[in-house]
Amino acid sequence: MTDTPLRALGERLAAVTGTGGFVGRHLVQFLENAGYQVFGFSRRTPKWGSGVQLQVQSIIGDLNTLDIPGISKACGQVDVFYHLAGRAHRPAELADDSSLELFKNDNVKATERAYELALALGARRFVYLSSIKVLGDTSNSPLSSTDSMNPGDVYARSKCDAE
Repeated sequence: MTDTPLRALGERLAAVTGTGGFVGRHLVQFLENAGYQVFGFSRRTPKWGSGVQLQVQSIIGDLNTLDIPGISKACGQVDVFYHLAGRAHRPAELADDSSLELFKNDNVKATERAYELALALGARRFVYLSSIKVLGDTSNSPLSSTDSMNPGDVYARSKCDAE
């Protein structure tokens, strides 16, 4: 970490968790094309794919153990904070509730931590991508924001708790 904030003069700065995921990779590319400087968070070094040249500066590690004051000092104020990171797409862990603590740690605690980080970075906007599964696995009609939560597995329950 440096003592100089990352924001270049006149640039907009976005923070993104989950930059190594499918949505994260595409969001970073979109933000950079829109003129944002991006500061990313990921558990592993993101693989952008062949031919993709992104300028994102990343912190690799678990959101639950990051040094928020140190990151705030290094990053400076962000305009918008996107929280995409979480535990998903692990069918073997969805069979029963034995992995509930893993999902709570990665989807509930990490979301709370991301929000604390966004506040420390002075983000004017916090965007949280959750999951449609909080409303259930099937529906006979189009879903809407007024529908009741109906999470069907440990993944969906953890995303519901995070919301």
